[in-house]
Amino acid sequence: MLGMIYLQYNPLLKEPLKVEHIKNRLLGHWRASPGLAFIYVHLNRLIKKYDLDMIFLVGPGHGALGFSRSGFFGRCLL
Repeated sequence: MLGMIYLQYNPLLKEPLKVEHIKNRLLGHWRASPGLAFIYVHLNRLIKKYDLDMIFLVGPGHGALGFSRSGFFGRCLL
């Protein structure tokens, strides 16, 4: 989650962290991202546990960035 908010490059920390990787300033509605990621992670856990057919729908504003980053890190949006 912190990589999603504060890092511009190398969010998965595949190489040692450098100053150049950190964003100069935070952009967008970054406070919505942790809550959306929390819901996304737990819904995924329930979907897998109970073999559910479910859609997690978020809007294009606050939700889009939080969800798309979580999906990228979760390897479901590659």
